[in-house]
Amino acid sequence: MALESSRFDSKDLNLVVDYSDKYVKERPLIPHKISLADGAALSDLHKCALHLTTKFQDFALQRLTKEQVGLASDRRDWPQPPPVADQPSALETARFQRALYRFEVYCNLFKDPEVVRFNLDVVSFQRAHFFDYLSPWEMEQLVAVRDYLAAAVIGPPLHALVELRKLEALSKHHCGPRNGAQVVYWTGPILPPNLERGDCHIKQNQARLLCFGIKFLCKVSMTPATKFYQLLASLPQQPRYASYNRVGDIYVWFSDAVDKCNELNTLDLPIEKAVTAWTPEEWKEHMRRSIVTDDTDKGPEEAWFWAYQWFPGFANNDLRMTNCRLFGLFFWDSERLKKLNFFTRVDFWWWRWEGGRQPDFDWDVGASSFHSF
Repeated sequence: MALESSRFDSKDLNLVVDYSDKYVKERPLIPHKISLADGAALSDLHKCALHLTTKFQDFALQRLTKEQVGLASDRRDWPQPPPVADQPSALETARFQRALYRFEVYCNLFKDPEVVRFNLDVVSFQRAHFFDYLSPWEMEQLVAVRDYLAAAVIGPPLHALVELRKLEALSKHHCGPRNGAQVVYWTGPILPPNLERGDCHIKQNQARLLCFGIKFLCKVSMTPATKFYQLLASLPQQPRYASYNRVGDIYVWFSDAVDKCNELNTLDLPIEKAVTAWTPEEWKEHMRRSIVTDDTDKGPEEAWFWAYQWFPGFANNDLRMTNCRLFGLFFWDSERLKKLNFFTRVDFWWWRWEGGRQPDFDWDVGASSFHSF
C-alpha cells in the first residue's frame, strides 16, 4: 500500500481517487509474489518504519512510566508502577507500524500544497478519499505519529539550526532594535537553497519537512544534529513559489480532518443522541470501524471513547489530547491500560493533565502549539 502510493504523480487528483478506491477504501490482498526491486524497496521502508516505531514506543513508555511514578508520589492510594515497563506486544507494535505506513501514504498522496485548487475543498477531498476510512482511534494514532515526528524527530534539529542562524546574525551584528525582551534577528536563510521559500516561518518549514516521508525522517533520526543542514541540502530541488500556501499545511489539514471526524460521530449520524449514550447495538451499527479485522483487542477503542467522554468538546490541538497521543494511549492493549488504572481514576488523570504540559519536554518544539488558521 505504501509502496504503491509512491508510484504515480499525486498532482493528478484522478490518480489519487483511483488509488483510494483500490487501497484505502478496502484492504487489498497481499500479493503472492513481488519483484526483487519491489522487495528491496519494501525492505528499506520497513527498516525505517521499524526504527521509528521503536523510538516512538520507547519515548511513550518512558513518559508514561514517569507519569505513573508521579501519580504514585502524589497519591498514597495509587499503586507503584513496575520499574521497567512491559515490552510492547506484537499487536501494539503492529499498530505503531500501521500508523507510520498510513502517514507515509498520506504524505505521498497529499504532500504538495500547490495541488490545492481554489475551487476545491481540500479537507473534504482528503476526508472522502482518506480519513473517512479510518476509525476514530486510528485517526488519533495517525495524528500521534505526526505529533511525535514533529516534536521529537524534526523539531530539535530544525530549532537548533534556527538558533545557529541567530548566533551567526548576532556575531555579525545583524539584529534589529530590542523591543523589551525580544530581539529581531536579521538572519540569513534557514534552509538550503533547494528548499528555501519566501514568507515561510519555522513551523511551516517543519510541516514541509514532515511531508518528505518516513524514509527521510528515519535519516533525520539517525543523523547528528550537526549534519542536519547537509541532509536537507541532499533533498531534491523544490519548486520556488512567491509565498507559502497556508491552505496546504499538514498541521491544518490534520487538525481540520480530526475535528471533522469528531463532529461526524455526533452530528452526521442517523441517531439523535450523544455517542456516550449509545447502546452496544447502536455502537456496533453506527460507529466507523477499522478495515483491519485481525486486531481484535479493544484497547485503542476504549482509550478513544474515554478521551471523547472525559474531554468534551476537545479539538485536535487540545493539549490533553496531545499528551494522550504522546503517551501512546491510543496504541496500547486493553490489558496495559487497565494495569495503568487508566479507566478507573479519571479524576487524577484529568487533574494532572489539565495544564497540558510535562515539565521535561518542550511541546513548543512540536506541533502541539500550532493552531489552525
